[in-house]
Amino acid sequence: MQIAVIPADPALDITFRDVDKDHRYLQALQEIVSGDIEVVGLHRYAMNMYLNENGKIEGRPANHRATMLAHWAAAVRADDIIVGDVVLTGPVDAAGEDTPIVANHKWWLLQLNDEAAPREGHS
Repeated sequence: MQIAVIPADPALDITFRDVDKDHRYLQALQEIVSGDIEVVGLHRYAMNMYLNENGKIEGRPANHRATMLAHWAAAVRADDIIVGDVVLTGPVDAAGEDTPIVANHKWWLLQLNDEAAPREGHS
């Protein structure tokens, strides 16, 4: 199943990975976010965001792209931030299972890479 990973480091691009939906799926998500996971439903965009549930306590860096996405989706309070690397999946299906990121999500997320990239002559 294809997922998207939004690194907290704005110098790193959003990437897409294939993960197996087997008994190690939860472990794979936990490895990416570096800890136990919490889900934030981005229902407006038919996606779910998985993040480290203890990221703020652990002092993880702010993830401005994930925060912007969560704010646009009205999924978190206006004064809240997302920290650490996050995973995005499609919405859950009728059985409650995650679905893959789809082509239009991928295109849209790649635009965030372009927005985060430093422009020549600007710092």
